[in-house]
Amino acid sequence: MKMANFMVCHNSELIDIAYNQPKSIDELRSIKGFGNRKAEKYGDDIISVLNAI
Repeated sequence: MKMANFMVCHNSELIDIAYNQPKSIDELRSIKGFGNRKAEKYGDDIISVLNAI
């Protein structure tokens, strides 16, 4: 069974997230590549992961 490829963030977005460590959805939106749609869909999970480390 072949799995479909799925990508939420480009590597450059992940680097910016790690560097800036946004604490809110609004801060996440300031990262290039994160508009309202992506921030609303994945933002809470991304912020939760950042707060856990």
